[in-house]
Amino acid sequence: MPLLHSSTSHGEIAFGFYNIEIDALLLDGLFFYCTDFCQVMGKLSLEPGEAEIAGYRSNDPAAIGDFHGAIEGINFTGYMGELFRRWPMPETPDLFRQNLAGEERRDESEAILARHAGAETIICRRNKGGVVEIGAFIFSPGQFLDLIRYVRRGGYPTWEGYEDGKAPVCVINLAAAWGLAQ
Repeated sequence: MPLLHSSTSHGEIAFGFYNIEIDALLLDGLFFYCTDFCQVMGKLSLEPGEAEIAGYRSNDPAAIGDFHGAIEGINFTGYMGELFRRWPMPETPDLFRQNLAGEERRDESEAILARHAGAETIICRRNKGGVVEIGAFIFSPGQFLDLIRYVRRGGYPTWEGYEDGKAPVCVINLAAAWGLAQ
């Protein structure tokens, strides 16, 4: 579930996983996949520079749909509606965990996303002072590490098996590249 995170440029913004069955992330109106985020941000951990994430953007609330209504299974409009119709929330709270195999559903989930949002190359930068930019969003070093911690945890509710150290390999590698353990 996306949570509010602090940014230098925009104040509080929504960032996070938004469906437990896929490995997609939301950053305000930007959508991209965790595997791509991990690869790009892992590269930027090594030295200041610039890299790109293939993503999507939508600033149209109708195209995105009703996130809370889709979660509750009562309003299946827009992207969120189509996504949660395909992969609904589990009825049992114990099953509410971020799926370790979410990347396996990327082709299908990306096809759904492409019907509701436009493709966009997201430019990511890290400067010598450690400030990180993801598109128009700017994060201080501490704010960015909070995003990495969130991804490492598997957001809310956490990865399946998180308490045993489990997460996708790309996520574990990303956290290690930025000097973070579980």
